[in-house]
Amino acid sequence: VSKHISSMSIVESFFKCLTSTEKEGRVVIETPGEKEAADKDSRSSAHAIPCFRYLLLDPSNEFKNVLDEALSVILAGGTLRPFVHVATELFGSERALVEQAKRSQIEHSGENQVSCTTVSRTLTTFTCGHVVPSRNVLMTCMSGGPNDVTMDFRHSSRFQDATCDELAESIFRVASEVPNGMVVFLPSYSYEAFLMKRWKTNGAYDRIKGQKKIYREPKSARDVESTLASFTREVSSSKGALLFCVVGGKMSEGINFANEMARGVF
Repeated sequence: VSKHISSMSIVESFFKCLTSTEKEGRVVIETPGEKEAADKDSRSSAHAIPCFRYLLLDPSNEFKNVLDEALSVILAGGTLRPFVHVATELFGSERALVEQAKRSQIEHSGENQVSCTTVSRTLTTFTCGHVVPSRNVLMTCMSGGPNDVTMDFRHSSRFQDATCDELAESIFRVASEVPNGMVVFLPSYSYEAFLMKRWKTNGAYDRIKGQKKIYREPKSARDVESTLASFTREVSSSKGALLFCVVGGKMSEGINFANEMARGVF
């Protein structure tokens, strides 16, 4: 907990979450697995104890409070399409509006130019396309790795040796083809620490490092800027660089991985 944030304010926020209905959210009790508990890596030690976590399942009720208090609301960002998913999350209780958003999306699918669409009397969408043409982007889902091992990262299987080794081999092969910078996002700090420990033991870490210089999301927020600066300098080298980050962590939001910084995202 940051020294600027009161611990009691976190407790207060958690108690407030408990007033929500079971459809709006659930409380999850996370207990570390045997491998996580046994891992003494400093990055994961804080995650090796049981903890409570509140998962918001339906944000529409919280968003309605914002709509009721504001004259107008602007949602701006680069990840708002397909918009029907956003509409479902924020206006879930207004089924007619969600259906209108769905029809509007179908009518304007494939468009990559500036457009302004009136979805309903209270909702208008504006799109200005993308600076990168679609022919320059490749997106794919990997259900299996180079050795035909299923890439199953559910909690029950993500710590299996075969899964971890297949992930390392997949990253190694992609890194050998992608120029400049590459960013790999992992589900948690504890899992990132677990993978690094295993890969350093079985040699996978050195193989990946042979393709690109490795950087890891720092434990302290004050080290983020220096890590990002070093990574930025290294991506232009002959080998390039690879950055391991955590989804929802310090480097997953608000950072523009432009041009050579992320020729590949894993």
